Amino acid sequence: MATRLRLPPLDWPMLGAALALLAMGIAIVYSATTVPGMHEGLWIRQLVWLGIALAAAWLAASIHYRVYDSLAYPLYAVSILMLVAVLVVGTSALGAKRWIELGPMRFQPSEIAKIATAFVLARRFDDAKLDLTRIRHWLPPLIVTLVPFALVAEEPDLGTSLSFPVMLVFMYYWGG
Repeated sequence: MATRLRLPPLDWPMLGAALALLAMGIAIVYSATTVPGMHEGLWIRQLVWLGIALAAAWLAASIHYRVYDSLAYPLYAVSILMLVAVLVVGTSALGAKRWIELGPMRFQPSEIAKIATAFVLARRFDDAKLDLTRIRHWLPPLIVTLVPFALVAEEPDLGTSLSFPVMLVFMYYWGG
């Protein structure tokens, strides 16, 4: 018996808005690179990456959220190790070490750290025993956020590092 490919539960208005923004972005890249000699065909590469990103988003949406809940702390630990590795063996560009090279691929561990930190904070704030009227409940999320903040600020990458405290403020707000 053949299995059918089913759509995961999606927020259709948000998906429509995201696809509209993606289409505008591709159109802008196409418009900016149609001048002969000015990165011709870059829009095609952007379109290929868009397809890969949509496939990855489909996969991420298809996975049950409890899987992400169970991966929160291991992913956070790996992201912290990668942020430390950036400071030791990272690639420098314009006076900042932000990238790790693996053969032909370069990636920025701070992006993984943002996702991992959000997962851990969501898990912390989902605790039924959470009481934000007590200071001891404020400190663990603060420490969880300050560790990647400090490591990313050391690279230095001010924009990315400031996303961690902003994330924490919103999590405190949503946490009650």
